Amino acid sequence: KLQFLYLIEGCTKARGDAGGDSIGPARWRMARLACGARLVGQMSRILLGVLLPFITRDGAAAGWSEVAKGEVLSAFAAGYILTQIAGGAMADRLGAKLPLAVALAAVSVGTLLAPVAAAAGGPAWLWWVYFAMGVLEGPSFPSTGAFLSKWFPAEEKATANSWAAAGGALGGLAAMGLGPLVADAVGWRGAFALFGACG
Repeated sequence: KLQFLYLIEGCTKARGDAGGDSIGPARWRMARLACGARLVGQMSRILLGVLLPFITRDGAAAGWSEVAKGEVLSAFAAGYILTQIAGGAMADRLGAKLPLAVALAAVSVGTLLAPVAAAAGGPAWLWWVYFAMGVLEGPSFPSTGAFLSKWFPAEEKATANSWAAAGGALGGLAAMGLGPLVADAVGWRGAFALFGACG
């Protein structure tokens, strides 16, 4: 996370020093970091759905109704929709650094806390954890667009946004492709811990 923030700061200064002209390879490092940020966000948001069968099989979801499971799976989206538009406005006014840092921290901490919440308070506590993750990650998508639009010339913006968008697909692939394998090897709690540490 610190490397991500330092690079954003460095790119901002380089852009200012260049008078708005090209800042060279640094902007492509930004595109790759945007890809990584989207990867972590997407991976974290869908991991619960991937691991829920393991949680159920383990007996940790005993007594959870199908309705409760569905509500828990909707919690992230319920929070996300509340802050996405406002987050875009905030990124336009204040910059993208803070919203992105908060989003990455939120999904990482939330993923680490998920097993604790499930054990301590069942689906109700887990719902609040994922709702909070959604609220805090809502600004990340528009924030990514904000800094890419400022640091890339018009003829490179589509390529830069493609890098960022690819992160979402890679995050889904990581969660759905690797999540079950990791859970099978180290248990669903260990899977949450390992994926949470990736942020």
